[in-house]
Amino acid sequence: MNKIILAIVTTLFLLGCGSSKSKSEVVESTVNICESKEVAYEESKEFIDLYLKAPATAVYKKEPSDYNYIGDCKHWILSYVDSKNGFGVLNRNNFEIEIMYDEVKKDWLIRKEPTFW
Repeated sequence: MNKIILAIVTTLFLLGCGSSKSKSEVVESTVNICESKEVAYEESKEFIDLYLKAPATAVYKKEPSDYNYIGDCKHWILSYVDSKNGFGVLNRNNFEIEIMYDEVKKDWLIRKEPTFW
């Protein structure tokens, strides 16, 4: 009998601990992702990695050199990355990229291909 009561209490406790977000919390979360400089910079680094010969060696600047929130979930980012090239030599590559957050797909997209110099 005690085991049954314990099982019921545990089940009710676990059901009560589930995090159900209200609709306004979900909208606020999306807005925070959409407009976040920090999230946009982290996502831009993932896109830049796709263009590097040795992405595992990439070391990015802590914060972007320049940044602009364009609006409508669009971000312009200017920064640099130190990484090894095809010959194993460490190079610094400056880059500029525009990315955007697609609220329907809930994913980040490249809006303008990165430029390196």
